[in-house]
Amino acid sequence: MIFEMGDRAEAYKLGGKAFELVKLYEAGFKVPPFLVLTGEDFFEFFGEEREELRSLLSEYKDENREEICAIIRKREFSEDWKEEVISKVSEYFGEDCLLAVRSSAMDEDGEKFSFAGMMESYLNVRQGEEIFTAVKQCYLSCFSERAMRYRKENGLIDENIGMAVILQKMVEADASGVMFTSNPLTNNPDEVLISVVTGLGEALVSGEKNSFDAVYDRFGNRVEADEAMPLSENILQELVRLGLRVEDIDVKKRGRDIEFSVKDGVVYLLQNRLITIVSHIEKNRERTILDNSNIIESYSGVTTPLTFSFAREVYEKIYRQTLGNFFIEKEAVDSIAYDLENMIVFYENKIYYRLNGWYKMTALYPGYNKNKRYMENMMGVKVELKETKGEAKLRLFKIYFYFIKKLINMKRATTAFSNKFEAVTKDYRNNDFEGFDNKSLVKVYKDIEASILNDFTTPIVNDMGAMVFMGKVNEVLKKEKIEDAEGLLGKILSKQGNVESVKQSLALLQLVDEIWENEELAKAFRTKLVEELKPYLSDDTEFSAHLRDYILRFGARVMDELKLESITLKENPDFLFKTLKNYLLMEERPSVYKPHKIDEEELYRQVSFPKRFFLKKLVKITKYFVRNREYLRLYRTYIYDIVRMIFLRIGHNLEEAGIIAHFRDIFFLTKEEVFRIAEGKSPQIPLLREKIKKRKREFEENKDKEIFERMYFYGEVRAENMIPIFSRQETKSLEAGVLKGVAGGGKPVTGRVKYVENPQDADVKGLILMAKRTDPGWTVLFPMARAIIIERGSVLSHSAVIAREMGIPLVVGIRGLTDIIKDGMWVRVDGVKGTVERIDERDEDKG
Repeated sequence: MIFEMGDRAEAYKLGGKAFELVKLYEAGFKVPPFLVLTGEDFFEFFGEEREELRSLLSEYKDENREEICAIIRKREFSEDWKEEVISKVSEYFGEDCLLAVRSSAMDEDGEKFSFAGMMESYLNVRQGEEIFTAVKQCYLSCFSERAMRYRKENGLIDENIGMAVILQKMVEADASGVMFTSNPLTNNPDEVLISVVTGLGEALVSGEKNSFDAVYDRFGNRVEADEAMPLSENILQELVRLGLRVEDIDVKKRGRDIEFSVKDGVVYLLQNRLITIVSHIEKNRERTILDNSNIIESYSGVTTPLTFSFAREVYEKIYRQTLGNFFIEKEAVDSIAYDLENMIVFYENKIYYRLNGWYKMTALYPGYNKNKRYMENMMGVKVELKETKGEAKLRLFKIYFYFIKKLINMKRATTAFSNKFEAVTKDYRNNDFEGFDNKSLVKVYKDIEASILNDFTTPIVNDMGAMVFMGKVNEVLKKEKIEDAEGLLGKILSKQGNVESVKQSLALLQLVDEIWENEELAKAFRTKLVEELKPYLSDDTEFSAHLRDYILRFGARVMDELKLESITLKENPDFLFKTLKNYLLMEERPSVYKPHKIDEEELYRQVSFPKRFFLKKLVKITKYFVRNREYLRLYRTYIYDIVRMIFLRIGHNLEEAGIIAHFRDIFFLTKEEVFRIAEGKSPQIPLLREKIKKRKREFEENKDKEIFERMYFYGEVRAENMIPIFSRQETKSLEAGVLKGVAGGGKPVTGRVKYVENPQDADVKGLILMAKRTDPGWTVLFPMARAIIIERGSVLSHSAVIAREMGIPLVVGIRGLTDIIKDGMWVRVDGVKGTVERIDERDEDKG
């Protein structure tokens, strides 16, 4: 049976490729005319040997493949059938029309398996005997070694394996290509990737020609494109529209892999199949977007339910306050209550921003209408503020007035916030709450919550000030076309003195100084084990008093300080002694950092004279807000430490009462669960302990699971509904050995890389410290490092601020850094240009 366009299509007769072509034709797309030699023709070709084929497939062994191919090679098509095909082809296409003869296997281009590139196609086939030679080669390709191995690996071998063949009018294309309606390079379902070659598409598939690539978003906006792209912008735009229309044929709106040709400005579609690696993603389902690009600095790796439940409440409170500062009506804020309660999400024991909530919150801000189409169509955000244009303008004026007033009075507001904080917490700082019963501990928590957490406006406004003024400075520098502006700004912002987060490193280096000057102490720290050094904490000496004072002041500033389960120096001072030992083993005595002026004129000389005075003022204001940001953020650390101590004491109390097995099991309950027990609601102890055991198992299992920066979930937030999204920077290979990140400042240096995953055991003396992320607890390592390179982070992250202050070369936000640069490699780090260059060890003296 020969199928022609317009006949009733049946997938099991046409094979995957032909069946999808029929769907394109029926949906009104331009498809070159085609006929199909169906699966029935294939099985009839085997004649009396059909049963032997069934037998070879039903009890398949690798050696059976060659037997099947031998049958195909020796059999001939019946003359009657050949005459029927030749007659039909001549009538349908005309006598001189060249054909494309294309395989369409029964199991090809399905839901999960595509067989991409495994079946044969032949172009420019002349009518007559050439058709049947090509058809037989298509039949053989159905049982090629590669195709059968693929079937075997995926459990697809059965006795019904068969092949249909498409006979299609050749399009002598000016250009051909492949279009993906979900970008396979980045996995981004909102991007369309178009790869093009001149002439026929066979050169693209075979690799004979390099493709010209273009990426567009779903609105037809160009994201990037090769300069020599042979297709016009109009044709590219049309391709995007066609691709999205093809995607709409599928009720689940899954990503499609579409082959096309362009002739005389007309686009023809030649093939349509699912992108199998993302076939589980149904774009018609509700989408949840999780992202950790910024939050990873605070919550890296796995964390516990208690930390998450507390952090979730903190985020809700802070952003409710932010919306209040924007004079948004309570009714509008309440309309996104669910989103405010779920600004962050707990997935596989990792904390992520839930961007759906952020987009909805953004929808309430002034200026939303400019991005309304993008938000509503791509993010599913439909939030309306019921206000007139006049009311919107009035609200915008009130916001500007409010923030300008707040920023002008920031010094006074900071002092007031600081005084209030000290007054509320003075009895609780460094307090282990021994002797407090659970109800008293809950009351302490609620008092602090009411007094401090419910009014965090000053730190919020200061954060906005830091971002606004930093952005303004960069804007001026870009307009003035200053070379390496970001890095030069980093130099200016560095070493301004009195940055709160640096004081811990200064205090540590003072302890190092004190040990270095005392021969007996120096010998002890160089030779003794950590356990042997601990008695110094309880001695009645000046040095011991300084050690105790250091722990009182900075004991809460540890790695992962915002995780309640983190063990601080107050619980275990081992890290302090390890760090001191590492400093004592350095060849040269480290110098205590002393602030000093740097030559800012290096930057200002490049700025036009009319802008110079304005820029100097702007930089001075930016310095203040960046410095103040670190000062105010320290209070967040203190709050978390007090909360940590409250929950640890509740844990001790519950262990003594026999409710939990160990006091640290408290971290595997949520805040709500803990408070219910603490307030006297008796739990079923066996069930509670089983819940804790289960969560501890999940915590351990999730430690080794891969962490993606951004994930899209279609439907429920579950692994089977997830697709990771990669940035373009992550998908590009290392070019000329140079990686680009955010310049943090500092002169170029060369050195060997030390990749640090666990700072507790890190020794970075004289090396270039490389990490996926850092937090303020890492900064005691910084003075040992020659330079610092970090995969995640921004110019305003703690690490960047502190490294600048110490004058250490730094580059942050380098996507894919730890996949490309390995421990022990030699690199050149330029903190002004924001580059990390991989070099040969023999070039080390050039740094």
